Amino acid sequence: MKPREVIESILNASVTKVAREAGFKKSRLNFFRRKGTIIQVINIQLSRWNRGLEADFYVNIALAFDELRIHDGIPMVETPKEYECDFRSRLERLVPGTPHIWQVAPQVESESIAMSLFQSISVAVSFLNEIDSLSTFLNIALKEKWFALPGDYDLLARLHDALGNTVEAEKSRRLFKEFLHNRVTMSPNEFLKYYGFKPLP
Repeated sequence: MKPREVIESILNASVTKVAREAGFKKSRLNFFRRKGTIIQVINIQLSRWNRGLEADFYVNIALAFDELRIHDGIPMVETPKEYECDFRSRLERLVPGTPHIWQVAPQVESESIAMSLFQSISVAVSFLNEIDSLSTFLNIALKEKWFALPGDYDLLARLHDALGNTVEAEKSRRLFKEFLHNRVTMSPNEFLKYYGFKPLP
């Protein structure tokens, strides 16, 4: 089989199976579901460097919030593209231990990839099943540290604004401004160390 056919076989046994059972509708390499006031998107992103007998792909999770769209005066689309959503994340960030890239090659067992992906996407969908509003999203996201990266604080401030959480919004905005300032004034290793990341070799 060609790599694209192998990927489709892997997806059918993992993401498609889990997503359809959870009520997502498939469109090409995207799965959409409305849950309360949120549109949830699972997106399969093929690597642009796929050539020959090897191919890579990524799994993205994205959410669009009615509350934020209303607050910002932006129309809600029921089937948004992944990059049009408000919260966007790779699967491995939501489910620690998940590979950051899924690789298909002649020497790799596609059944084992499908099983691993099935397990990871099942965990992600179990989170998504609990998220039906901006409030429930924030509760889970903060508990699971989905906003651990300092560059995320801008979105976090906007989400708090949409819910009327003025104090939390201002706190997040302050942290984001500090992040922008530190990124300019600190050396790369100082910056990484400050935010708890491993320094460069």
